[in-house]
Amino acid sequence: MSDYSTYLSCAEKSSFSEVYDAEDPETYIFPHEIELHLIDEHGEEFEGDPVIGKAHVVVLNLEGADKAGVARFDVLDTEAWLAHYMVLFSDCAGEFSKPVMKLLGEDVVFSNNILILDRLEILPDYRGEELGLRFIKAVVRRYGIGCRLVAIKPYPLQHENTDRGRDEWRQQMALNALSKDQRVSTDKLKRYYERAKFKAVCGTEFMIRDLEAEGTESDD
Repeated sequence: MSDYSTYLSCAEKSSFSEVYDAEDPETYIFPHEIELHLIDEHGEEFEGDPVIGKAHVVVLNLEGADKAGVARFDVLDTEAWLAHYMVLFSDCAGEFSKPVMKLLGEDVVFSNNILILDRLEILPDYRGEELGLRFIKAVVRRYGIGCRLVAIKPYPLQHENTDRGRDEWRQQMALNALSKDQRVSTDKLKRYYERAKFKAVCGTEFMIRDLEAEGTESDD
């Protein structure tokens, strides 16, 4: 690919409610649907402005929920996929699980807000150019402020159970051309995220990145 692959533009669509209800667990969930576009070194979009990838990220304001008396597990239980992230937390209020705390090197944390990188999809023609890593860098800087960690569940999209087989975007992703070996493809994905400073949480399928240890700007 050309060297313009070093430049990305992100078009964002946020779907959280603007109605504030302190007792509603969904008040503390901030999801963002993002489209990735290429731009040149002058910030100009290329002709046709093609979408080269998509992502879904979520910020959880669990500190705000705790202060409002809303249990973090009620926040996580609002959606089935979010509930899986409960394993990262302790039953004790305001604490992460022991494996997470060990990775953080902490006995006590002062915030358990997290940024979840739920999906990151890059079209085949744009893979292998480290665009995903560049996107992660941008996401951490934009949404990581106030969050203690970023969490992901590395899971190869070609192995997920879905009824979206005929979905136009899914067909463009050409997932059928990717590895059919789930263990091999999952290990490969984990190594990819390790390059973005994520570490595996013992006993879980998740990986985390400690933002307080590095600062959201120290990504180079």
